[in-house]
Amino acid sequence: MMAPMDGRTFLERVRSRDDVGQFSVVVVSANPHTLPRELRPGVLGTLRKPFEVEELLAILDRRPKALAPAALPGHLELSP
Repeated sequence: MMAPMDGRTFLERVRSRDDVGQFSVVVVSANPHTLPRELRPGVLGTLRKPFEVEELLAILDRRPKALAPAALPGHLELSP
């Protein structure tokens, strides 16, 4: 679990902000298949902990080229 918030809370907070553009995520969890339907849009893939780097790279290689970052994103702060 991420401190001070879990991944579900993180996704909900980021998606509710007006100053954050479109983004995609890879869910890494001990039980990634329990992701609620409302949080699935924008999820590139899921990985079960522990995972191999090759698994993550395979998910990233399958992403649509439109989602590939042109530059590193700026800093984003989310208050707990």
